[in-house]
Amino acid sequence: MTGNETLPKVHGDVLATLIYYRVAFPVATADEVIAHIYRTHPNLPFALSRQDISRAEGILDLTTKVISTTAMQAFEAH
Repeated sequence: MTGNETLPKVHGDVLATLIYYRVAFPVATADEVIAHIYRTHPNLPFALSRQDISRAEGILDLTTKVISTTAMQAFEAH
């Protein structure tokens, strides 16, 4: 084994879209996230799967609790 790993499919603008959508809709399903990504990036050259979304969230250390807390703090006065 050489230790080489494939790069994640979700990166760049697509990753930013995932983050923004998760903050706005913390309890959305992976299918809803995929649908939103395809609406905002219609020329995406590859298909995303639930596993791709899960891996991207894992890389970012996004959990439902972290996302929900962040979403609620966005509505509080600072």
